[in-house]
Amino acid sequence: METKQLGTVIVDSGKLMIVDPMFLQEWEISPFSMHTEASEEFTHQNIIRGCSEKGFHQNNFDNGNKGLALTVACNDGEYPVMAELEDGIVRKIWVEF
Repeated sequence: METKQLGTVIVDSGKLMIVDPMFLQEWEISPFSMHTEASEEFTHQNIIRGCSEKGFHQNNFDNGNKGLALTVACNDGEYPVMAELEDGIVRKIWVEF
């Protein structure tokens, strides 16, 4: 297996999200308020709430697919995204904070 840096991610909110880009069409940005009832919907509000309360938020889409958002234990900044590749195919990824 080969290990290499694929690129970088910028953390500016203290959170990072892993999701298939196809599901971003369902993304709903709403003002954040801790006074709104929590749900598992894929919204900015629920991701911020979930990450604040438990450190991560499992996004559940209407079609049964999922994504994951998490709070990172680092300062805001730009961080390398590393991968293990086998025959040019990504088998494992990680972010080095």
